[in-house]
Amino acid sequence: MSHYTMVIDLTICTGCRACEAACALENQTPYWNEKYRTHVEDIVSGSFPDVERTFLPHMCMQCEDPACVEACPTGASYIEEETGIVLINHDICIDCRYCMAACPYGARYEYTKADQKKALEVYGEAHGQDFIDKCTLCEHRIKQGMEPACVTTCLAGARIFGDLDDPDSEVSKLVSSGRAKPLAPEAGTRPKIYFIADDPSDLNALPVDVAAAGMARAHTASKDIGTLGIGLATIGALGVYGYARKNAKNHFVEVAAELEKETEKEERS
Repeated sequence: MSHYTMVIDLTICTGCRACEAACALENQTPYWNEKYRTHVEDIVSGSFPDVERTFLPHMCMQCEDPACVEACPTGASYIEEETGIVLINHDICIDCRYCMAACPYGARYEYTKADQKKALEVYGEAHGQDFIDKCTLCEHRIKQGMEPACVTTCLAGARIFGDLDDPDSEVSKLVSSGRAKPLAPEAGTRPKIYFIADDPSDLNALPVDVAAAGMARAHTASKDIGTLGIGLATIGALGVYGYARKNAKNHFVEVAAELEKETEKEERS
């Protein structure tokens, strides 16, 4: 099994967004609604005259312990054994958006009916049903011996792709040296997209919902425990279980409600 990953060098990223364009064309994403598999955040901080501008590429972190996979009720989200890449089987995805709520990095989006209609005009084809989508590291290209579209298009060479299990690969050397660091490892999902930054605080510019993965796991665990009828031997355990289940459920209900509002607004526009 390989462990494909990417190192993104923020010190040379120019924010040209060529990666976005290449990804949109390669993977037929609904860019017209600002939905991307990879997106470059243009972040301005400070106040005049001490102003800083940071370009921070945003994508699926290809976690080794992904909460999205645990949250998925159908098994549509999974880790492919051959490549170690987190993928989504669109044919069995029921668009419940639990995975979206579970992802700390906000890396997933919904491909809606409105997006499908526009995709037919732009790309000449569409999947035919609503589904959740995200970066796959262009897994289809990797299996043909090619690199992800965003990597081959990056003019500055800021995106470096390779196998973490290969000690001679550039990504492996950058990660093992400590120069390349993951984004918000405290989220507990073991992300394996890494970043190089002159100032480590630059990585804090992208909002990360650190609690999302934990709430997803609490929700999943509570369902499993409820189904199997085990693990609740004491009143104290019952109290913890009830608290976790209630809070996890509330978290998902709130996120789902917000997503539903966004979808309705989009379809009305």
